[in-house]
Amino acid sequence: MSGPPAAATPALRRAVLLLFALLLLLRLAAATRLELFGDEAFYWLCAQHPAPAYADHPFMTAMSVRLGTALFGDTPLGVRAPFLLFGALLPWAVFALARPVVGSRDAWLAAGASVALPLLAIVGAVAVPDVPLLLLAAGTALGFERATRTGRPGAWLFAGACAGLGMCTHYRFVLVLGGAGGYLLLTRQGRSTWRTPGPWLASALAAAGLLPLLLFNLQLHWQPLLYQSEGRHAATDGPIAWLLHPLQQAAVVTPLLYAALLVALWRAATAARTGDHRRALLAWFALVPLGTYWVMAPFSDTGHDFVHWPAVGYLPLLPLLPGVLRDWASRGRAGLVAARLAPALGLGVALLVFVDVATGVPGLRSLHGPFDGWDELAAAARMRLPATTSDAAIARGRAAPGGGAPGGGALVLADNYIAASELQFRLGADADVYVARHPLNARHGRELQFQLWAHDEAAFRTRGGEPALIVEEVTEKPRPSTREAWEARLASLMDEVQPQGSLEIRSGRRRFRFETGRVREATDTAPALPPEARPPH
Repeated sequence: MSGPPAAATPALRRAVLLLFALLLLLRLAAATRLELFGDEAFYWLCAQHPAPAYADHPFMTAMSVRLGTALFGDTPLGVRAPFLLFGALLPWAVFALARPVVGSRDAWLAAGASVALPLLAIVGAVAVPDVPLLLLAAGTALGFERATRTGRPGAWLFAGACAGLGMCTHYRFVLVLGGAGGYLLLTRQGRSTWRTPGPWLASALAAAGLLPLLLFNLQLHWQPLLYQSEGRHAATDGPIAWLLHPLQQAAVVTPLLYAALLVALWRAATAARTGDHRRALLAWFALVPLGTYWVMAPFSDTGHDFVHWPAVGYLPLLPLLPGVLRDWASRGRAGLVAARLAPALGLGVALLVFVDVATGVPGLRSLHGPFDGWDELAAAARMRLPATTSDAAIARGRAAPGGGAPGGGALVLADNYIAASELQFRLGADADVYVARHPLNARHGRELQFQLWAHDEAAFRTRGGEPALIVEEVTEKPRPSTREAWEARLASLMDEVQPQGSLEIRSGRRRFRFETGRVREATDTAPALPPEARPPH
């Protein structure tokens, strides 16, 4: 197979830089325009409680949010600012990874492809762990490529540092380590590196990134790890998931780009068998995450969002993507059309999404669902806040849970972690928000975290006699049995309950109900949830 041209033309460089600048502006517009969605508000809440790890994630996301808000305040832009930077660096990490493998021209094209691939193009507009995860995965692959080719200690240090920080970002980063381990243990050139101190040093740095997670899990009897390995996969969609997830990936990546990436993976694996160690390294970094995703698809469920999981496996294939498209273009008119349409379609989808979320022009309102309406909810809750907890606690001679003084904000109980996080972000010091037991909290691994913060339902019950506002998301309780269970639990929590109206947002797609009352003095345990409302174990 003939190699790509060695040099990129000035026109190509200008085109990629222009595309990069356009995407950066759209990301910035989206980051400033959109309200925080539920997970972002939860990460902001984590940032208010610095810790080495949290119930469902290590510390990197919360630390990044804390840094952004220290610079830009408790605003959507402040929360998202570091992630905008991480996303902006990703194409250049891809460029640096690709250049020694495929040459300058295809490295520029690979950087452009990272902007045209919808799953990667949206990276950086919102504050989620996948943003630093992808950047650190690219950095780890980049460091390993340099280290295994040159043997330089600095490259091993860089690879190990990226791997260690990656493990401080998400449990899923272990798949990146699996790709590195596969290359180092199962290829001839990889095994030969163990005779030098480099891989040992890199492994030590990667292991150091595991320490916060290990210590945190030891303290909690491995509950966070059990959730990641079992809890979030407890409900399955059955055999249809074998078909559902690949089709979903083809849709979000766009079919032609998805096919081209699979061809790139096949070619990398084939070249690896012929002794091409550079492509072998890329194949390992791609195959472990993608293979794990394909194998786990039947054991996952549509109640969790897995669509972004394979993105880390597409990154190491981007350097090979231009060669695949160039080969298609050489195979007649149909191949030429496919080669040109693949990146154009991917870029078109990415730009459509960004123009919509940044301006609202195309009107794809379904994309706005997780972001819209929270300011409206907070305004409605603020109008109904009771007397502050500090006033009530002082009058009754009480202290806040944990022995400290009350926070001074009005006491609020939201019935799920999303509403609780959104309200605390917007109400700030005016409210002290607790979260009730809810299947959504356990299903997304957040129930334990509110227990650790002493802001769960059990801690709320210790505030007996204090006035409180209840914020209930009615749309989360469609079944009568779930509705009845909530009513029974509310009756066990509150005295003197008075309805305070309701709120519909997003044309009624999300409905909330408000009640005020006084926290009942703790006596009994709360009524159990009905079987269909219980979280998976």
